[in-house]
Amino acid sequence: MDCQVAQNPTLKKESSMEKFVVGTRFFESKAENAEASLRKLRAFVLGALASGAEKVYVAVNVAEDKSGALNAPWGEKVVVFGVQPWGKFVMPLNAILLAARKELATGVGMLFASTEVVLNAKVVMSLMDHMDRKTYVVGAAMLGHDFQQGYHGPANGRMFPWNTLALWNPEYLYPIGFPLIGDGIPEDPSTAGVEELATGSALEDLRSSIAKLVTIEGVAWDTSSFDPERLAKHNAKMASKVTRPAEQLEWAQLSEPTVIHI
Repeated sequence: MDCQVAQNPTLKKESSMEKFVVGTRFFESKAENAEASLRKLRAFVLGALASGAEKVYVAVNVAEDKSGALNAPWGEKVVVFGVQPWGKFVMPLNAILLAARKELATGVGMLFASTEVVLNAKVVMSLMDHMDRKTYVVGAAMLGHDFQQGYHGPANGRMFPWNTLALWNPEYLYPIGFPLIGDGIPEDPSTAGVEELATGSALEDLRSSIAKLVTIEGVAWDTSSFDPERLAKHNAKMASKVTRPAEQLEWAQLSEPTVIHI
Protein backbone atom coordinates (compact mmCIF):
# COMPACT_ATOMS: atom_id res chain seq x y z
CA MET A 1 0.00 0.00 0.00
CA ASP A 2 1.44 3.35 -1.03
CA CYS A 3 1.36 6.01 1.68
CA GLN A 4 -0.03 9.03 -0.17
CA VAL A 5 -2.46 11.42 1.50
CA ALA A 6 -3.69 14.86 0.49
CA GLN A 7 -2.26 17.67 2.62
CA ASN A 8 -4.52 19.15 5.25
CA PRO A 9 -5.72 22.63 4.19
CA THR A 10 -5.75 23.85 7.80
CA LEU A 11 -1.98 24.24 7.54
CA LYS A 12 -2.35 26.94 4.90
CA LYS A 13 -2.87 29.68 7.47
CA GLU A 14 -0.20 32.34 7.74
CA SER A 15 2.71 31.43 10.01
CA SER A 16 6.40 32.17 10.28
CA MET A 17 7.20 28.74 8.84
CA GLU A 18 4.59 27.46 6.40
CA LYS A 19 6.10 24.17 5.20
CA PHE A 20 7.83 21.26 6.88
CA VAL A 21 9.23 17.80 6.35
CA VAL A 22 9.13 15.00 8.91
CA GLY A 23 12.01 12.77 9.96
CA THR A 24 11.99 9.70 12.16
CA ARG A 25 14.39 6.95 13.21
CA PHE A 26 13.19 3.36 12.94
CA PHE A 27 14.11 -0.28 13.39
CA GLU A 28 12.52 -3.43 14.76
CA SER A 29 15.08 -5.94 15.98
CA LYS A 30 12.63 -8.73 16.85
CA ALA A 31 11.17 -10.76 13.99
CA GLU A 32 8.03 -11.57 16.00
CA ASN A 33 7.24 -7.85 16.27
CA ALA A 34 8.08 -7.00 12.65
CA GLU A 35 4.54 -6.91 11.26
CA ALA A 36 3.13 -4.80 14.10
CA SER A 37 6.04 -2.36 13.99
CA LEU A 38 5.71 -1.93 10.23
CA ARG A 39 1.99 -1.20 10.66
CA LYS A 40 2.83 1.41 13.28
CA LEU A 41 5.37 3.02 10.96
CA ARG A 42 2.79 3.16 8.15
CA ALA A 43 0.26 4.78 10.48
CA PHE A 44 2.86 7.34 11.54
CA VAL A 45 3.75 8.15 7.91
CA LEU A 46 0.09 8.52 6.95
CA GLY A 47 -0.46 10.86 9.90
CA ALA A 48 2.56 12.95 8.94
CA LEU A 49 1.38 13.30 5.35
CA ALA A 50 -2.17 14.11 6.44
CA SER A 51 -0.74 16.82 8.70
CA GLY A 52 0.75 18.55 5.66
CA ALA A 53 4.32 17.25 5.47
CA GLU A 54 6.04 17.94 2.16
CA LYS A 55 7.92 14.66 2.59
CA VAL A 56 8.56 12.06 5.26
CA TYR A 57 12.10 10.74 5.80
CA VAL A 58 12.58 7.42 7.60
CA ALA A 59 16.12 6.44 8.62
CA VAL A 60 16.34 2.66 9.14
CA ASN A 61 19.00 0.85 11.16
CA VAL A 62 20.21 -1.60 8.49
CA ALA A 63 22.09 -3.82 10.92
CA GLU A 64 19.14 -4.31 13.29
CA ASP A 65 15.88 -4.00 11.38
CA LYS A 66 13.78 -7.12 10.77
CA SER A 67 10.61 -5.35 9.62
CA GLY A 68 11.31 -5.16 5.89
CA ALA A 69 10.66 -1.42 5.90
CA LEU A 70 13.43 -0.78 3.38
CA ASN A 71 11.77 -3.00 0.76
CA ALA A 72 8.16 -1.97 1.37
CA PRO A 73 6.25 0.33 -1.05
CA TRP A 74 5.86 3.85 0.33
CA GLY A 75 4.93 6.36 -2.35
CA GLU A 76 6.72 9.33 -3.83
CA LYS A 77 6.52 11.59 -0.76
CA VAL A 78 8.12 9.03 1.53
CA VAL A 79 11.88 8.43 1.56
CA VAL A 80 12.91 5.31 3.47
CA PHE A 81 16.65 4.67 3.52
CA GLY A 82 19.22 2.67 5.42
CA VAL A 83 21.85 4.09 7.76
CA GLN A 84 25.04 2.22 8.60
CA PRO A 85 26.82 2.63 10.92
CA TRP A 86 23.91 3.65 13.12
CA GLY A 87 25.84 4.67 16.19
CA LYS A 88 23.55 5.60 19.05
CA PHE A 89 21.44 8.65 18.18
CA VAL A 90 23.02 11.37 16.04
CA MET A 91 24.05 9.43 12.92
CA PRO A 92 20.48 8.78 11.68
CA LEU A 93 19.41 12.32 12.57
CA ASN A 94 22.21 13.84 10.52
CA ALA A 95 21.51 11.36 7.72
CA ILE A 96 17.94 12.66 7.62
CA LEU A 97 19.21 16.25 7.42
CA LEU A 98 21.39 15.29 4.45
CA ALA A 99 18.57 13.41 2.73
CA ALA A 100 16.24 16.40 3.15
CA ARG A 101 18.78 19.07 2.21
CA LYS A 102 16.98 20.20 -0.98
CA GLU A 103 13.80 20.95 0.96
CA LEU A 104 15.67 22.45 3.91
CA ALA A 105 17.58 24.78 1.58
CA THR A 106 14.28 26.52 0.82
CA GLY A 107 13.51 27.21 4.48
CA VAL A 108 11.20 24.25 5.03
CA GLY A 109 11.07 23.26 8.71
CA MET A 110 12.55 19.98 9.97
CA LEU A 111 10.11 18.20 12.26
CA PHE A 112 11.62 15.23 14.07
CA ALA A 113 9.12 12.90 15.69
CA SER A 114 8.96 9.46 17.23
CA THR A 115 6.67 6.88 15.65
CA GLU A 116 5.01 6.64 19.09
CA VAL A 117 3.65 10.17 18.64
CA VAL A 118 0.44 10.75 16.67
CA LEU A 119 0.85 13.72 14.33
CA ASN A 120 -2.07 15.84 13.21
CA ALA A 121 -2.54 19.30 11.72
CA LYS A 122 -3.40 20.92 15.07
CA VAL A 123 -0.24 19.63 16.74
CA VAL A 124 2.00 20.72 13.87
CA MET A 125 0.38 24.15 13.64
CA SER A 126 0.90 24.70 17.36
CA LEU A 127 4.63 24.14 16.91
CA MET A 128 4.84 26.28 13.79
CA ASP A 129 2.98 29.14 15.45
CA HIS A 130 5.85 29.49 17.94
CA MET A 131 8.61 29.37 15.32
CA ASP A 132 10.22 32.64 14.22
CA ARG A 133 13.58 33.91 12.96
CA LYS A 134 14.97 34.13 16.50
CA THR A 135 14.02 30.54 17.38
CA TYR A 136 16.05 27.47 16.43
CA VAL A 137 13.77 24.79 17.91
CA VAL A 138 10.22 24.47 19.22
CA GLY A 139 9.42 21.26 21.06
CA ALA A 140 6.27 19.83 22.58
CA ALA A 141 6.24 19.26 26.34
CA MET A 142 5.93 15.49 26.82
CA LEU A 143 5.30 13.20 29.76
CA GLY A 144 8.61 13.23 31.66
CA HIS A 145 9.49 16.85 30.92
CA ASP A 146 10.05 19.21 33.83
CA PHE A 147 7.80 21.91 32.38
CA GLN A 148 7.42 25.18 34.30
CA GLN A 149 5.04 27.64 32.67
CA GLY A 150 6.76 30.99 32.06
CA TYR A 151 10.26 29.69 32.80
CA HIS A 152 13.08 31.47 30.92
CA GLY A 153 16.55 30.28 31.80
CA PRO A 154 19.16 27.52 31.52
CA ALA A 155 17.85 24.05 30.72
CA ASN A 156 18.83 20.55 31.74
CA GLY A 157 17.85 17.46 29.77
CA ARG A 158 14.31 17.35 31.17
CA MET A 159 13.58 21.02 30.49
CA PHE A 160 14.57 21.12 26.82
CA PRO A 161 12.79 19.99 23.62
CA TRP A 162 13.23 16.34 22.68
CA ASN A 163 13.27 14.91 19.18
CA THR A 164 10.28 12.87 20.28
CA LEU A 165 8.44 15.87 18.80
CA ALA A 166 10.48 18.95 17.88
CA LEU A 167 10.44 21.42 14.99
CA TRP A 168 13.90 22.73 14.05
CA ASN A 169 14.79 25.81 12.04
CA PRO A 170 17.13 24.54 9.27
CA GLU A 171 18.80 27.94 8.95
CA TYR A 172 20.39 27.25 12.33
CA LEU A 173 20.47 23.45 12.56
CA TYR A 174 21.79 22.43 9.15
CA PRO A 175 25.21 24.17 9.35
CA ILE A 176 26.28 22.06 12.35
CA GLY A 177 23.77 19.22 12.57
CA PHE A 178 23.70 17.19 15.77
CA PRO A 179 27.21 17.13 17.31
CA LEU A 180 28.84 13.73 17.80
CA ILE A 181 29.02 14.30 21.55
CA GLY A 182 25.30 13.40 21.54
CA ASP A 183 26.41 9.78 21.08
CA GLY A 184 28.17 9.99 24.43
CA ILE A 185 31.55 11.04 25.73
CA PRO A 186 34.37 8.94 24.22
CA GLU A 187 35.19 7.01 27.38
CA ASP A 188 31.58 6.25 28.32
CA PRO A 189 29.04 5.46 25.55
CA SER A 190 26.32 5.02 28.19
CA THR A 191 26.13 8.84 28.32
CA ALA A 192 24.65 8.89 24.79
CA GLY A 193 21.28 10.47 24.11
CA VAL A 194 19.35 13.65 24.82
CA GLU A 195 21.44 14.95 21.93
CA GLU A 196 19.24 18.03 21.70
CA LEU A 197 20.88 19.71 24.70
CA ALA A 198 24.45 19.82 23.37
CA THR A 199 23.07 20.85 19.99
CA GLY A 200 21.19 23.72 21.60
CA SER A 201 24.27 24.82 23.51
CA ALA A 202 26.38 24.88 20.35
CA LEU A 203 23.71 26.78 18.42
CA GLU A 204 23.27 29.34 21.18
CA ASP A 205 27.02 29.97 21.21
CA LEU A 206 27.14 30.39 17.43
CA ARG A 207 23.90 32.27 16.83
CA SER A 208 21.75 34.57 18.95
CA SER A 209 18.67 32.36 19.00
CA ILE A 210 16.36 30.64 21.47
CA ALA A 211 14.69 27.29 22.19
CA LYS A 212 11.03 26.94 23.20
CA LEU A 213 9.19 24.16 24.99
CA VAL A 214 5.43 24.48 24.59
CA THR A 215 2.36 22.70 25.91
CA ILE A 216 0.10 21.29 23.20
CA GLU A 217 -3.27 19.79 24.02
CA GLY A 218 -3.66 16.17 23.00
CA VAL A 219 0.02 15.35 22.49
CA ALA A 220 0.86 11.91 23.83
CA TRP A 221 3.85 9.57 23.77
CA ASP A 222 2.27 6.13 23.34
CA THR A 223 4.48 3.42 24.83
CA SER A 224 1.65 0.88 25.21
CA SER A 225 3.05 -1.34 22.45
CA PHE A 226 6.48 -1.67 24.11
CA ASP A 227 7.37 -5.19 25.21
CA PRO A 228 8.86 -5.56 28.74
CA GLU A 229 12.45 -5.35 27.47
CA ARG A 230 11.87 -2.19 25.46
CA LEU A 231 9.83 -0.60 28.25
CA ALA A 232 12.67 -1.23 30.71
CA LYS A 233 15.13 0.45 28.34
CA HIS A 234 12.73 3.37 27.86
CA ASN A 235 12.32 3.85 31.61
CA ALA A 236 16.10 3.78 32.10
CA LYS A 237 16.51 6.46 29.44
CA MET A 238 13.87 8.63 31.08
CA ALA A 239 15.55 8.27 34.48
CA SER A 240 18.85 9.56 33.08
CA LYS A 241 17.54 12.45 30.95
CA VAL A 242 19.44 14.90 33.17
CA THR A 243 22.69 13.07 33.92
CA ARG A 244 23.62 11.90 30.41
CA PRO A 245 23.55 15.28 28.64
CA ALA A 246 25.10 16.95 31.69
CA GLU A 247 28.17 14.74 31.26
CA GLN A 248 28.28 15.58 27.56
CA LEU A 249 28.21 19.32 28.27
CA GLU A 250 30.91 19.03 30.92
CA TRP A 251 33.19 17.01 28.64
CA ALA A 252 32.70 19.41 25.70
CA GLN A 253 32.94 22.50 27.95
CA LEU A 254 29.51 23.69 26.87
CA SER A 255 26.94 25.57 28.94
CA GLU A 256 23.30 24.68 29.45
CA PRO A 257 21.27 26.31 26.66
CA THR A 258 18.51 28.80 27.40
CA VAL A 259 14.89 27.72 27.02
CA ILE A 260 11.50 29.41 27.29
CA HIS A 261 8.52 27.39 28.59
CA ILE A 262 5.25 28.51 27.01
